[in-house]
Amino acid sequence: MITRSAETLLANRFQRTAQPTMYIAGFRLPSGQEVALERNRIQAIYLWTAPIADAPADLVQYRRRYGAQKSRNSNLNSKHAPTLMLGKPVDYWELPSVAALERLLSIV
Repeated sequence: MITRSAETLLANRFQRTAQPTMYIAGFRLPSGQEVALERNRIQAIYLWTAPIADAPADLVQYRRRYGAQKSRNSNLNSKHAPTLMLGKPVDYWELPSVAALERLLSIV
């Protein structure tokens, strides 16, 4: 399953922000930024990040931008992803492959 592969990759590279829920696994990157993986979505890799201003053209097609007050997964909270919770702008990515995830991680 693509989501499980994505979580394994993230867990092997980055520190978890907290014990994952059934729905969200949060990770802290060496830069201090956080990403959160939606664990229950299996059609693609659904990932939350801080807004990425200069995302490459080949990845922009997979991004939805959320304003600070736009509702989102309730598990994006102060425990699992404080920098991605309601009140902060975020990008929501629907990535088709682990290769696309790795490409995105190379720019955050």
